[in-house]
Amino acid sequence: MKNRFTLIELLVAVAIIGILMSLLLPSLSNARKSAMAAVCLSNQKQIGTAFMSYASTYNGAWAYGLSVDAKDIGANVPGNSRPPMQALWNDVGESNEVFICPLDESPDDYNFWAFSNRPNFEDENARASYMFSEWGEWYYPRVVDRAMMFGDLPNPANWPMMSDGTVAASSSTWNRCSPLRAGEWGCLDWWHPNDRVAMLFGDGHVGSVSAFTTTTYAADPRQN
Repeated sequence: MKNRFTLIELLVAVAIIGILMSLLLPSLSNARKSAMAAVCLSNQKQIGTAFMSYASTYNGAWAYGLSVDAKDIGANVPGNSRPPMQALWNDVGESNEVFICPLDESPDDYNFWAFSNRPNFEDENARASYMFSEWGEWYYPRVVDRAMMFGDLPNPANWPMMSDGTVAASSSTWNRCSPLRAGEWGCLDWWHPNDRVAMLFGDGHVGSVSAFTTTTYAADPRQN
């Protein structure tokens, strides 16, 4: 007589499989998020390399929204200037994807604000996941009447020039953003595992910092 599973044995097997899946799925989900976070950090590292390449080409000037001579500075906003990702587009291999973090489920919600000169980031390509420092964008250039230069940073390794974010230039939110204020102006509605934020610093290195400690990073390059 052939051995066959009884109904009870089948139900027990199904239950065991269900328990194993319930134990494994969270681990698989965490592993997937960690892998996406690693890609995001790699993206920022590539952008940091592009920053350095741009600065080398333009005598040390950072690739921010203003022209290198900073003549198009407006009263409050940069006006018809390029967002940094447009300025860096050639240096990242003409890639839009490098500016999108895989953890960001809605990169099309990105706010380019006053940056209208962005031919490679229009229509279906109007997507991004990172925000840049206003001090580099226009605050500092307005003070000294020229584009910010690499040599202007007294401590590049401690000055954040880019992080995860939802607005082209909104580093003032580093002073108030946390997961408790998700979705506010410039604040993320998505995070790296363990409430971390990927941040690119002035010397080109990338760090993963706690979202609750971003207030410790001064946006003003003269004070770091």
